[in-house]
Amino acid sequence: MALVAAWLTAPQVGRADPPPSQPRVEAALQNILALERPGQDGYATVSDGDKYVQCGRAAGGGLRCEAAGDLMQPSLAHVLGPQQLDRLAALGWRLDPHFGNYVQTFPASAPIAEVAAAIRRFSTRPTLRT
Repeated sequence: MALVAAWLTAPQVGRADPPPSQPRVEAALQNILALERPGQDGYATVSDGDKYVQCGRAAGGGLRCEAAGDLMQPSLAHVLGPQQLDRLAALGWRLDPHFGNYVQTFPASAPIAEVAAAIRRFSTRPTLRT
């Protein structure tokens, strides 16, 4: 399952969308895991307008989440400096050299609340798209 997402560091100025609550992010993630969609992939994207993390079902269960790097999106090079990359690593995200995205797979045993909290750490003003 291919997941593509962007992770930028600057918050969007003037964003009108209210941030989703922790329960709303949890519900979106639970929806991905609970609903069977033959022939379709389900994704949830948590975003503040500039940066976002996109998650879908992982092979074998759980959730696979990605935040894009600058390999496939060179426009991100100016915001993915050493400090931002260190932050990604500290949060458990690892570079996938095949696509240049930063990936974290959460096992099926991971509590949804913990997964949602890990995703929301990317932004102080997240918004949700599902």
